[in-house]
Amino acid sequence: MIHYKLEGNGSLTFVCLHGLGGSLADFDFLSQRLQKNYQILRVDLRGFGKSEKPLVPPYNSELWARDVKQLLDSLNLEHVVLLGHSMGARVATFFAYLFPKTTIGLITLNITSWGANPAAQEKLARFAERIEKMGMDPAKVMIPPFDNETLKKRVTDSIMSCDPQAFALALTSVAHDYGNEQPPSFYKGISCPTLIILGDRDTAPLQGALDLKRQLSQASLGMIPRCGHYSLLEKPNLVSAMITDFLDGVVK
Repeated sequence: MIHYKLEGNGSLTFVCLHGLGGSLADFDFLSQRLQKNYQILRVDLRGFGKSEKPLVPPYNSELWARDVKQLLDSLNLEHVVLLGHSMGARVATFFAYLFPKTTIGLITLNITSWGANPAAQEKLARFAERIEKMGMDPAKVMIPPFDNETLKKRVTDSIMSCDPQAFALALTSVAHDYGNEQPPSFYKGISCPTLIILGDRDTAPLQGALDLKRQLSQASLGMIPRCGHYSLLEKPNLVSAMITDFLDGVVK
């Protein structure tokens, strides 16, 4: 079972997908800002939050994307704008490729790179094995620096509350992506309007966002100053305004 929250009003449905170690709670602020004019669907991806955490089949972007499509079908939602953060941005991007007729807009927050990095692939694979054996404690090193201690605690608590086995499976999926081609050839199959948001202090390589921008014909890129990997949490008002402007353009 996939856990979700559907809130708000409006003819346009906006789907929010969290990153590794996150949950639909990451979009609380954004949902409150947008639900007056839009219908907001926030999703706990398989393995996270209150969704089921089966250990088979292996987690990957396609599996998560198809989970989301199945949920949309059950809710009779035919056309949506997708937003994803980090790992969730890759899921949203893959969804846009698999289901172009459903996707009328795409927003990526702090998207991570795909493939062509064997060293990173091996490092993440070993890290996944450690978490599988030792629990979530090794994951503390994944938490980026924050100026705001309250925000740091929020992200830390979210990651540390994850199921270790499910987290390890998700991390293995990320590691696998580093063994694929870069940029992915499927990028060229995405034709919907796209907004790419990233922070100038992002811990994820900027190349992932730049590759996406270069491959998509209708993509625009927004760089958030003095911002790290959690742009929506670090700069909620600015990022929410950018998202609102984009959604207003899609509606028009």
